[in-house]
Amino acid sequence: MAWMHRDHAQGGISRLGSAQHRLEIAGAIVYRAAMLQKFIFALAIGAGCAGVAMAEPRSGIDISAIDPSVRPQDDFWQFANGKWLAATSIPADRAAWDTFSALRETNQQQLRDVIEAIDPRSPDGGEPRKLADFYGSFMDEARVEATGLDGLRDELRRIHALSDKAALPELFAHLSRLSVRIPWGLEIGPDERDATRYVAHLDQSRLGLPDRDYYLKDDAHFQAIRTGYRDHIVKLLALAGEPAAETSAGEIIALETRLARLQWTRVENRDPLKTYNKRDIAALPALTTKDDWPSFLSAGGVGTEIRSVVVAQPSYFDGVGEILREVPLATWQAYLAYNLLSAYAPYLSAPFVAEEFAFEQHTLRGVPEIQPRWKRAVAMVDRLTGFALGRLYVERYFPPANKARADAMIANLTAAYRESIATLDWMGPETRREALAKLKAIVPKIAYPTIWRDYSGLVIRRDDLVGNVMRAPLQLRFPAGQARPRSRPRGMAHHAADGQRILQRQPQRDCVSRRHPAAAVLRRRGRRRRQLRRHRLGDRPRDQSCLRRPWQPVRWRRQFAQLVDRRRSYSLRRQNPQPGGAVRRLQPAARSPRQWRADAGGERRR
Repeated sequence: MAWMHRDHAQGGISRLGSAQHRLEIAGAIVYRAAMLQKFIFALAIGAGCAGVAMAEPRSGIDISAIDPSVRPQDDFWQFANGKWLAATSIPADRAAWDTFSALRETNQQQLRDVIEAIDPRSPDGGEPRKLADFYGSFMDEARVEATGLDGLRDELRRIHALSDKAALPELFAHLSRLSVRIPWGLEIGPDERDATRYVAHLDQSRLGLPDRDYYLKDDAHFQAIRTGYRDHIVKLLALAGEPAAETSAGEIIALETRLARLQWTRVENRDPLKTYNKRDIAALPALTTKDDWPSFLSAGGVGTEIRSVVVAQPSYFDGVGEILREVPLATWQAYLAYNLLSAYAPYLSAPFVAEEFAFEQHTLRGVPEIQPRWKRAVAMVDRLTGFALGRLYVERYFPPANKARADAMIANLTAAYRESIATLDWMGPETRREALAKLKAIVPKIAYPTIWRDYSGLVIRRDDLVGNVMRAPLQLRFPAGQARPRSRPRGMAHHAADGQRILQRQPQRDCVSRRHPAAAVLRRRGRRRRQLRRHRLGDRPRDQSCLRRPWQPVRWRRQFAQLVDRRRSYSLRRQNPQPGGAVRRLQPAARSPRQWRADAGGERRR
């Protein structure tokens, strides 16, 4: 029961050339329609997991975490999780811990076993050999220390050789393809209005600190973070031998503060209508010259045939050109040099690694200790060559019979929902057609894809860690219509915007094996509905017309109004005063049997 953690958030970093993308799609789906979709997903995600042989079937309800000494009506959190909280401590290399963290820990060890089991005599150029060499380049600490900053020398020289701001957009595009932070991001993803087409998306990029508030709020906490950030910039620049580190640190923070003032808030970025603005490239606000955007997009690999892009935050791009023109070139060079060092510090010598951890993990996230080197190596290989590692993982831990059983389970669930929709009394004929079309549009994708990414063009050298990390993001994008799976099963569903798709990779605890009861899996996976709700699956339309139109049947509105009215009939009253304070419980207000019968029948009599 310790899955009931209070907070859960997942974020990502948008980078040019990355296969991952963030899409905000217009439209709103009413509560019942959204919950229908989410509940299907919540049931579906229990199916996509690796199998572990079990001696006997077991219940899907885990009561080992429950503290029976606490009444659930007094403190449900402590009741549901008390024993688990008392027996569990957060590992020193983690900022937070829950049961899914434990599953990911097990999974990480399995990935290590997969990599280290690769035959060192495997053919050169093959994917297994590339995985082993990639992992080995990180684990060879002596060579990394001896190499020092050599892997970044060429890129640093390119930054310092810049003599004209007109060349900045092209340099931005080049560095962003190397996963270096720049003032804005470019992504290639499905069009939110027509998911059969891929379009370019421009959006505000992340800053050096986690959010714009870190720059704009003046309470003691944010002031302390900014002071630590300045010290961190100075140390990184000094380690790399960059000139005037103190002065550059102040200029970098001042530049990022100006960018923060332009950026939209998290709330604004959640609005799918406001963040969809298709613009002709020729009509985009100028940066330094009118030709800046074509040169940036061309260097970013968009192609000269593209005529329009989707701009997420138009006001940000209206103002970023002014900042680009007003800020001195030397400041932009220091900004890019720092961002390059920050991006690659985990792959450099020990002083860079220690400084990156001290600020990014310890100061910002409160992690006491850095992870062991093998964990960082596995995470790097998994993140940058996930398809190749995922294929080996599947061969070892996910037999085809489990995938077939999971697919059959999802097919049965879909059939059950189809029958249920056909008999719902609150749906009229038109609404029922819409709901069935929405159900038909859902495409479950369990565990792994049918087409794997090809890494034949990726050059991996065992003696070139920084070069390996630079080359990996430059792989060709995955074919259109295919979603990028992660090599490791994850404890959460992933929705994709180019169709009603649900991708699920789940660790071994919720296994789908012949001896494991499907009902137990579904009961456990049903409790992920809250997290799926935070993925905003219900408010994202897709390419089908039925999924782009918000709909709200009259019958549902009437029944929902009755439900709200009944809820308002409850009042908060004090019961059973205790020395530590009164126990507050919801109790129904005085109502006649006739009123309750009327509500139960769907008809309110007054």
